[in-house]
Amino acid sequence: MRRKSQKTDALNGIAASPAISNFANKYSPSLTLQATAKFGKSYNELGLFTGGLFSENANLNENLYFPELSDFSIYYKGSTTAIALVNENQKTGLNYEIYYMSKQFAGDSILGISGFKYQSVQFKSGFEFVIYKDVISIYGNINLHMPITNKINLEKIIGTVELIR
Repeated sequence: MRRKSQKTDALNGIAASPAISNFANKYSPSLTLQATAKFGKSYNELGLFTGGLFSENANLNENLYFPELSDFSIYYKGSTTAIALVNENQKTGLNYEIYYMSKQFAGDSILGISGFKYQSVQFKSGFEFVIYKDVISIYGNINLHMPITNKINLEKIIGTVELIR
């Protein structure tokens, strides 16, 4: 089979990435397995992440919104790379991410809730304007985090309105 170009092939592949992560002054080993592919004007990434092994000492405010603080996560990231192409260096695009995460929380002694694990789904979508390719861009997104287990404990600790932010 004949390959189209070296540049296209570099974006298609499978990788494993071990690391020692530091988040909120906590260190943890992590491992990310990912597969990437480019189809036309879109970039796609499917991954499996394990890390954030901070036991049940995690602060809920940190833990709730950051996928990196998951014990386990399956994710899909994608982007359209050229909705409006000004020239080779300037373009606009849409980025989107979906995560399924397994997390844990230390609990709240005042409310009488001991540590617990929960699963959640997180959606992110945003618009990006690349001012100059590989140098500077402007990006804004909308983030929706939806716990799917242990909702009662989470609502007691942070409230219903905050839970669906």
